[in-house]
Amino acid sequence: MPRWFGALSETERDDLVAMPRPHVLSNSVQFNSSPENSAMRRILYFNQTSWLPDNLLERGDRMTMAASLEARMPFMDHELAAFVSSLPDNFRVRGKITKWILREAMKRLLPPTILERPKVGFRVPVNEWFQGPMRDYLYEHLTGTASITRTYYQKNKLEKVLADHVAGRQNHEKLLWSLLNLEIWHRQYLK
Repeated sequence: MPRWFGALSETERDDLVAMPRPHVLSNSVQFNSSPENSAMRRILYFNQTSWLPDNLLERGDRMTMAASLEARMPFMDHELAAFVSSLPDNFRVRGKITKWILREAMKRLLPPTILERPKVGFRVPVNEWFQGPMRDYLYEHLTGTASITRTYYQKNKLEKVLADHVAGRQNHEKLLWSLLNLEIWHRQYLK
């Protein structure tokens, strides 16, 4: 899960980063749940302790506040979350049907067109921005003479990542987004 959510594997990171890394004593992943838990429970635990609070909820909160809105996340009640967490896995997924118990609970309230529709996410077109309207901005920030972080990376590796992304050979939007934000943070707070 951390690798899926992350931009690089440890090997890829070591290839890109020019600075020496301190010795790491353990390769254990934070947010691990008990090994006795099912794969589904371990994945959900990781999501609930990292991706949800550090990404989805935080971004949702910032976006709604920026629009002077007060949002409420309907399934964040701690008692409801504790109850659902206590249920067996087959209450969550049955065959190919996800969110089974929620769909069952809503059958009398929602039409099948709502209950059976696929999940719809909100995607920001970072890939397309970096290949088009933000291409020069990205290059200037990561490789330009004013870049603070460019010395952090192996020049040839960073240039390959940028070239592969812009040419559409490989989507590096997560990595490039992270590197760009690190550069902007440095300019804002460390200059």
